[in-house]
Amino acid sequence: MKEKSGSEDVTWDLTHLYQDTNDKNIIKDIETIKNKIVVFSVKYRGKLRNISIAEFLGAITEYEELSRKTTRLGSFAYLNFVTQSNNAKAGAFLQRFQEISSHQLHILTQIFNTILADKMITDRLRKYPDWISSMHLDNEIDEKVVKALVDAVKSRYDIPQRYYRLKKDLLGLDELFDYDRYAPLPVSSEKMIPDSGTKGWKS
Repeated sequence: MKEKSGSEDVTWDLTHLYQDTNDKNIIKDIETIKNKIVVFSVKYRGKLRNISIAEFLGAITEYEELSRKTTRLGSFAYLNFVTQSNNAKAGAFLQRFQEISSHQLHILTQIFNTILADKMITDRLRKYPDWISSMHLDNEIDEKVVKALVDAVKSRYDIPQRYYRLKKDLLGLDELFDYDRYAPLPVSSEKMIPDSGTKGWKS
């Protein structure tokens, strides 16, 4: 018999988003999102490199509003599905949202690529040796210092690897997933061990 987690009867109250999948506001918001995607694409496709800073800010603002509506709809679609994953209607609703969000992803990719292209041009004009050089100047830090820090961290990746292998064993798991990294240990001692008490320990 499968062990119960205690959350079998727990469901989210999603009514602050939408009443249910038949809520008329869902159809309204989906149509609004689709229309905004079309308008945004026509207005900015292939033009982001040549618009002014103010116009680019306007594009970001429009995208944020589009993203806000999409996120609200997406939260409802996902949470509605995970509480009833065997419900075909809930699965179909989630799939419908994913199709809409894929169109939004194309817009985000276009904006991101434009920002990267602009940075690349600026770096070349200023003859920066690396993509991160401008950040070092802003932070007023020598690039050699940053490189030394990065190299020091990368050279001791074995430390967190050993830690998580040990935690996996202490938790009695065959495989440690990302969320397990934050799990408390089953037995934890209240005893305080001073630094001097760790001398002679083997890694």
